[in-house]
Amino acid sequence: MLNGFYNETKPLTDYEERTLLPVMVKCLSKHIGEEKAITNKKMCEALQENGYEVGEARIRKLINYIRINGLVDYLVANSKGYFVAQKKDEVKSNIASLKGRE
Repeated sequence: MLNGFYNETKPLTDYEERTLLPVMVKCLSKHIGEEKAITNKKMCEALQENGYEVGEARIRKLINYIRINGLVDYLVANSKGYFVAQKKDEVKSNIASLKGRE
């Protein structure tokens, strides 16, 4: 958890883990290739339109959980959004970007 960002960085709630996580895994698994990338904002809006309670910060927390636990293989992100990489270069570029932010 980060100081001053308790709600954004707290562990996943039961609701997030049991309800949102399966929906997000299913959704993200369909976004194969950069041309099918989905932004955090678009994902958040789609979930909210379908009655789910989630904000953009918690989407990032859920994405982090998905990556750490290997729930969607080759899940990467760039300025176009989140997508399943089809090329090694996309994965390498994403890893370099994450390491740069570390």
